[in-house]
Amino acid sequence: MRRPSIRRKRAGFTLVEVVVSSAVLGVLLLAVGLTTLSGNRAYKAGMTQNRLAVESQRVLDRVADAIAMGGASGLTPNPAAPLGSSTLTYRTPNTYSGGSITWGASSRVDFQYLARDPNNGVDDDRDGFADDGVIVLTRDVGLATETRTVLARGVREYLEGETPNGLDDNANGLVDERGLAFVLVGDQLTIRITLVARDDNGATQANTVSTSIKVRN
Repeated sequence: MRRPSIRRKRAGFTLVEVVVSSAVLGVLLLAVGLTTLSGNRAYKAGMTQNRLAVESQRVLDRVADAIAMGGASGLTPNPAAPLGSSTLTYRTPNTYSGGSITWGASSRVDFQYLARDPNNGVDDDRDGFADDGVIVLTRDVGLATETRTVLARGVREYLEGETPNGLDDNANGLVDERGLAFVLVGDQLTIRITLVARDDNGATQANTVSTSIKVRN
């Protein structure tokens, strides 16, 4: 009598199945890792952008508030297009009596290079940017009571999108304007600022802000 054949169930995986499964798992893990890395980079870039946005707006507001009461006739140099100016000296009124204004001492807002990173096309201070500078507010210019306040650091040498080539690269009506740029059209003074920084990935981030204020005659 023939005994009935018994089919044995196969246990485990073949070598091919193990290899294929490992490859699929590796691809999945790689995809997850790349997604996580990409998300981490985007997060770091976003954090730096947010910080720059807050800082640049704060500086813009301070500059605008300082100059808002100044008279147009006292603005020097005349920040006319297409060159504009990266420095502006102005005076604010002290008193108003009998139809006339008594003006106070001169103040100045300007872009300045750092002593440790002079205007030479080289990143002397190794912060990742060549010839970046600061925005300085100077009150009582030329007097014994003169004071200087740094309003912003990490100011781009040229406004975002601009290069020193005699052209209006960023199509804002100005040529080769600095990272702090003033331009006066009629009684409207426009202020533009670009701040830069490196995020934790080492990538360059920039933020540009602008506003226009009406100046007195």
